[in-house]
Amino acid sequence: GALVDVIGQIGFDPGTEWGTGAASTADNTIRRRSDVDTGDTNGGDAFDPAGAWEGFPINTLDGMGAHTFTGGGGNQPVTVSCGGPLTTVAGGAASRVVTATDADGTVVDIAITGVSRAPTSGAIERTAFTPASAPGGTAEATITVGAHVPAGAYAVTVTASNDDATPQTATCTLSVAVQAIRPIGEVQGAITDATDGATFLSPLAGQQVVVRGVVTQKTLARSSAGAALN
Repeated sequence: GALVDVIGQIGFDPGTEWGTGAASTADNTIRRRSDVDTGDTNGGDAFDPAGAWEGFPINTLDGMGAHTFTGGGGNQPVTVSCGGPLTTVAGGAASRVVTATDADGTVVDIAITGVSRAPTSGAIERTAFTPASAPGGTAEATITVGAHVPAGAYAVTVTASNDDATPQTATCTLSVAVQAIRPIGEVQGAITDATDGATFLSPLAGQQVVVRGVVTQKTLARSSAGAALN
């Protein structure tokens, strides 16, 4: 009683035919693709002949009773790519497009399945998704780091899955770095009253600056306290 191979979908009436074009089940000859080595054992899933069958004109009888298997193609795995690290500055949003493919299947979902360490505010989320249009096609998901995510490092687990009877999955990790905005004094060190103000003199000091066609003398300097002077 175990199902070995199913053509069509049990309990569903497709009307005229399953599939379209030369590989449809009406007025065509369909032959199992040479890279498929197993039957469809799930009679309840949606059926598209093009996923496992090649189409030929009606009454094509050559090759009857035989199946040539080329190998290396049956049940290929899902592959997903997160790309390199995604870096942004606290207060600014950033996005990355993650892609996934399956040589002999259709990727129907790319989802965030984990974030290590979860942000205390804001969100790292999937903001757009386009499934693959056919077996071997590319699915795309946009992963967005919100502007309110605090500074820190985050590891985002992304999982892609296909439409096989027993869905296959693949994961990748997107490394996210949100950099804090640092005060100037923290970067260049403290400025005391004894610091020589000339040290911070602008290289533009004494140069002519054109502002909307008006030539003026503009001297830029920085006081010992770090304030800009005109």
